[in-house]
Amino acid sequence: MNLIDENIEKESEEKQKKVTKIIVISIAILLAIVMIILIYSAIKKKNTLTFLVNGQKTNFNASLFLMADKKNFKKSENGEIYISIRELSNILGDDVGYFNDEYKGKGEDVTKCHIKTNNEYTSYITGSSTIYKVRDNKAINDELRKKNNNNNNKNQEEIMVSDTEYEYFSIDNGVIYENNEIYATESAIELGFNVRISYNEKNKTVSIMTLDGLTQRATDIIGASVVSNDIAYYNKKLFKYGYALVKSASGEYGIQDFESYQEGNYVLSCKYSDIKFIEGLSCLIVTTSEKNEKGILKIDLNTASVSTLVDPVYQDINQIADDGSLYAIKQSDKYGLLKIENDKADTVLKCEYQTIGISEYSDYEEMENRYLIDGKYIPIKRDNKWGIATLDGKLSINPQYDKIGCSIGEGGRPAICVPNLTNGVAGIIFGTLPVNTDPNANNTNNANNEEVKYTYSIIDAQTKQKIGLDATEIYSTYINNEREYIIKIIASDGTPHRINVYDAYSKPPRTKKTNATTALEAEKNNNSNSASNNTNTTTNNNTTSN
Repeated sequence: MNLIDENIEKESEEKQKKVTKIIVISIAILLAIVMIILIYSAIKKKNTLTFLVNGQKTNFNASLFLMADKKNFKKSENGEIYISIRELSNILGDDVGYFNDEYKGKGEDVTKCHIKTNNEYTSYITGSSTIYKVRDNKAINDELRKKNNNNNNKNQEEIMVSDTEYEYFSIDNGVIYENNEIYATESAIELGFNVRISYNEKNKTVSIMTLDGLTQRATDIIGASVVSNDIAYYNKKLFKYGYALVKSASGEYGIQDFESYQEGNYVLSCKYSDIKFIEGLSCLIVTTSEKNEKGILKIDLNTASVSTLVDPVYQDINQIADDGSLYAIKQSDKYGLLKIENDKADTVLKCEYQTIGISEYSDYEEMENRYLIDGKYIPIKRDNKWGIATLDGKLSINPQYDKIGCSIGEGGRPAICVPNLTNGVAGIIFGTLPVNTDPNANNTNNANNEEVKYTYSIIDAQTKQKIGLDATEIYSTYINNEREYIIKIIASDGTPHRINVYDAYSKPPRTKKTNATTALEAEKNNNSNSASNNTNTTTNNNTTSN
């Protein structure tokens, strides 16, 4: 081999080494880039929040969660994250309605809000340690009222739950107002929205399961026995606690745990024709299939254990007090009161009354609950006469009056009591018919077909003494933006006279008084508005007909 060939070979080797070196360096650089990309992706993924609704990844606005900084959630004292009530309502769409202010508020307070889920309204109040739910039962009750009106046995009235039922829940530090938004903790959201929330801090994932999602999950685990269609909303809420309402082949109801499901292992055996879950009290009102009798069971939602509070021996049971201590009961077609304290039940008013509570209570502004007047007194009826009982079952006014409340409202609004009339005690309004008048004769005199007039009186709920004069009407009206109560009396010459109840009879005496002329003007305005409304109604009806 000559010198030239040797030089060419050396140059070729050096060139090959350079190429190899370049390739190795390039590969190293590429590997480094790949590693950087992988590390960056991992870091980004670690710091990126994933939001799931029923297992599906869902887009959300940054304001959905309250952040302490760009990477970390702001948490409550017990370590829960905060979620925007408004933003979550928007994400869940038609299933949830969002409203400013609390339930029945005017929408002016932005530090309060309420949401609607099915027939339920939940109020969130900034800084409050309590949230409350209101169930709207009016549509159901209207159907029951129609049924009762068609019932020929007028002396028997079926128990109905109130048009609005309240439940209260403790949520310390659960609702805050920041960045012009109301945020609530996970547990407060679960209560109001009726969902289940889980947060995996390791992979930055927040997951929400709705009742529909949980229903499907329970069905997948347990099978077709799960009641998923035509289920009352109050029973559907069992799903968020891991329990499912199930139905046997024979049509009887029970409850099973679908989170730790074992075939044949029931929380509550299938032997009931009806079950009603009361979430705020962790109770079940059950109806036995064998005798169609009702009782109350206590369910521990953490341990799935069930105990009996009230044996199933009643025709009907309905909760009266919001705290779950008082129930109206029906036995042998008569009504009474049952009180539960410290998981012990006692009958405080024997089942010997035609009815307890007032079906048409929504006519009266003073009543939010058909069973309670002024939040303290329970209307009772026996032998076609009305009286009142106290919350501990004692008779405050014996049944002796033909009517309770003045519902005609010709001069103003119908009234059933005058709150805080004498030393903080209410005056209850009762009506009395002329002697030998049948109170069940549709308020007409059979001889001349003229309307029978009641004489109305105000009775002190504590002393049982009559306050003031008898009247042809006792009504409420607003004077100077304050609710007043007026006694209307017709003199022998037919002249109407009006007395402001608070002016004349309040104790301690009122210092600033209205006058009869003001009351008369209020009545005229009320009658004018009523006439205008009637005209508008007639016009609208005629327009509809045309």
